[in-house]
Amino acid sequence: MSEKLILKIWSLLYSFPGVQFALLRIFGPTFPVGVTAVIEDESGKVLLFHHTYRGEYPWGLPGGWLKYREHPAACLAREVAEESGLRIEVGAPIGIIVGEDHPRIEFVYWARLMKSEFISSLEVDRAELFDPNNLPLNLRKYQMDVIKSYFEIKANKGLPRRFEGMPEFFGS
Repeated sequence: MSEKLILKIWSLLYSFPGVQFALLRIFGPTFPVGVTAVIEDESGKVLLFHHTYRGEYPWGLPGGWLKYREHPAACLAREVAEESGLRIEVGAPIGIIVGEDHPRIEFVYWARLMKSEFISSLEVDRAELFDPNNLPLNLRKYQMDVIKSYFEIKANKGLPRRFEGMPEFFGS
């Protein structure tokens, strides 16, 4: 089929975004899309999870993989609650990680830890708050870099307050 014909069919389907989306899902490339966050408590410490399945690098930023049609912020809150029983207030996105070791995209958010109690799960056996200048050594380098970047953004430029459809974080 020529590119011109395919483009003509695609333009006819413009009025039917559900059909276009279904075709993209069937014929388009796919790879995992995840979400992670730098989650702070009121004193500025960073929440890290000790994962039961990660071997050499058990400590990591909370997060997980999106379900079909799930908003990244909703995924983040769900994953944190499922893995730890903790509640968070999700702020605005602050970055995107494009995996070089294997194809993936991770949205990076900032969030605030709400008062709640940790409950261990099959995936996470501990959750601890760390001073950003004293992180565990068995944390992946790219996650250390995410935390460092977050605090640089916060110190130098301030954080984005609100994106359309996102909850407010530190107020307006």
